[in-house]
Amino acid sequence: MKKIKSSLLFKLSLPVIVLGSLLMLAVTLEFSHQSRQTLERESSLITDNISETLVIAAEADSAPSKLTRIVRALAERNNVAHILVIEQASGQIVADNHSQHIGSHVTKILPSSQFQLYIDFTSSGKLSNHQLNSRGSFHHAKIKLADTNTQILRPYDVFIELKDTSAFKSANMALRNIYLICTAGILIIAFGTYLTQKRILIRPMEALTEALREQKKTGTTGLLEYKNRDELGTLVTSYNSL
Repeated sequence: MKKIKSSLLFKLSLPVIVLGSLLMLAVTLEFSHQSRQTLERESSLITDNISETLVIAAEADSAPSKLTRIVRALAERNNVAHILVIEQASGQIVADNHSQHIGSHVTKILPSSQFQLYIDFTSSGKLSNHQLNSRGSFHHAKIKLADTNTQILRPYDVFIELKDTSAFKSANMALRNIYLICTAGILIIAFGTYLTQKRILIRPMEALTEALREQKKTGTTGLLEYKNRDELGTLVTSYNSL
């Protein structure tokens, strides 16, 4: 290991490899950021449309059975995995496109990771929030629906989980491809730098070193041969003029 670290080839290659790696990393991060923003914009358009349509459709009747029919239709139309309408005051689910959890408390049916997203949203004070992570794409919105009996507007939370649609799959595939391309690019830069410096610098230096060793071994002196007019050529010329 000491020999590698003290090697001139290692010292010359390392900065190039580090800079190349940093450049590739910057490209990857920027591409990832842009892809994420694009996905979030597309997801927000879908989920905002669902929330607005839900409010309009429920104006005439916001009974749980009616809401469930509405969210089921919206989920099928927008290729959405899950839609829950949750009463803010009680945390009770009043509509579910799967019709499985109506009447249950939100804490009992959401996985811990999704429930934490829900808690973060409800405590943030925002009217809507979007979360895109490795587990999927989730959206929360605060809406007001008219009570069927009193016609008083009551606050509700809408929890939407989007399916892994073709847009998400394409973006994820593109991200994986860019990671692979950047990794391959770093390896190519490292290997190319190694070969170039070995051919241009290391091999001529090894040849000159071997020539000096041979002169020392035989007890003879002579001119060193080096044809290129670079810094190493200047060094050889200075040595030959001694």
